[in-house]
Amino acid sequence: MINLSFINKAFIYRKIPFFSVLIFNFMSATISVPAGFALNIPAISIISIVFWILHLGTHFNKYDIFFLGILNDILVGTPLGSFSLIYILISLLANYLKYKTTGRNSIFHFLIAFFIILTSDIIFNITLIILNQQMPSLSYILFNYLLTISLYPAFFIIFRWIYDITKLKKYYDEV
Repeated sequence: MINLSFINKAFIYRKIPFFSVLIFNFMSATISVPAGFALNIPAISIISIVFWILHLGTHFNKYDIFFLGILNDILVGTPLGSFSLIYILISLLANYLKYKTTGRNSIFHFLIAFFIILTSDIIFNITLIILNQQMPSLSYILFNYLLTISLYPAFFIIFRWIYDITKLKKYYDEV
């Protein structure tokens, strides 16, 4: 039997956002796209980053976000640092908007999340255009964005449920 009593419970709870993004990075990199639906995988890792930053703010460590981006670059095969840059820009924008619009209702939260997801989608597509030197179909780009934002409310409920059950706020207030 392995004794894991030396691992601090607060440390494990603080890493829930990291591991949720990590799981979705693995899922989005390993699930194959159906034929004829190129670029139409929803950006679930972006959804989870946006949710956790809007709920935890600067407590979601920039080094973790950078590492997740590097790992996603390795998994997907993009040039090293491209997803790291996108993830860091998303986190900066989300933190800025979180602290500029503090104390708003959940509808306003969804509007901020949709704006951040749109911004990340634009940055990703510009990067894709620069790397491939081809313009992807606008219908694919629009469909990917609509697919991602349509999944945000479902993941919001799941992540909010995890946030409430594990009482993550308590562990981040200790920091």
